[in-house]
Amino acid sequence: MDIQITLLITMERSIELLAFYLILANLYGSDLKTALTELVVAKPKRILYGNMVLLLVYPLAIAFIVQMTRQQLGWQNEGYIVDHALQHLIAHILLRQSFNLRKALLTFIFSAGVATIGGVFAFIFVLNTQFTFLWILSIVMLMCYHSFFEGLYVRLIRKSWLINTVTLFSFVIYFTAFFGFSENFTMAVTVSASTILLTASALFLMTPSYLKKETWNTVQQIKRATPNSLFDTLKDLSAEHMESDVACWYIIKHHNVVELVNPLNRKLKFQCRRGIIKDYELHLTKEQIKINVIR
Repeated sequence: MDIQITLLITMERSIELLAFYLILANLYGSDLKTALTELVVAKPKRILYGNMVLLLVYPLAIAFIVQMTRQQLGWQNEGYIVDHALQHLIAHILLRQSFNLRKALLTFIFSAGVATIGGVFAFIFVLNTQFTFLWILSIVMLMCYHSFFEGLYVRLIRKSWLINTVTLFSFVIYFTAFFGFSENFTMAVTVSASTILLTASALFLMTPSYLKKETWNTVQQIKRATPNSLFDTLKDLSAEHMESDVACWYIIKHHNVVELVNPLNRKLKFQCRRGIIKDYELHLTKEQIKINVIR
């Protein structure tokens, strides 16, 4: 068994697992710092040791499986199927979360999209394989630092047909990958999977500008709201709301809530000064804005 190749495969699988874990953690609302801290500063110590075993021993086991299948069975890449099948579960164990199929498939399509973008960049600049993996991990870490995947997820779940479509695409790519390591993998499936990955990558590149435009439109919608139409605007933006003659409350999420706080606060203060409402409270958390209004 070639020790050098085994170590290279181990490093690649460790990097890939870490990238997958970070994206999944971001979908669960953890930023980059929180995800890394919980991974290496976990308490009690047995959880920390368990994390290290999964991050180091698991990729090493996959490397040995790949090497053994190549030497014993003459396979080239079929051994990677084991990693492909188990990676979703291992990432959930690292995160200490119950397995969630939708988030696992979304993490898979997101990681595939980032890998495609990184792969194209590596091809253009002729980067070696190990540097390519590190480059892809750097992209994932940067996106997690800015909560890119969480922001994308909370917007996807606003439209059930959209998130179901993305999840279905991810399932198709995930399932066809089991045949992708076989010589019998047809050209039609290869082209289909490649097309979906390139489409996902293109959407990734366009998403930041789309999200920025969406936030700008929402801010303008708040600014244009008249004293009489402000509550209708709040209802449109709210995921949950309750209204009565005495009081009302609104919960706004699935938006870039940080950008919405100031214009909402100014509008509500104006309502107080005009005597349209008696008082209000506005509470901001990482994921939502809760507004309580006393009429």
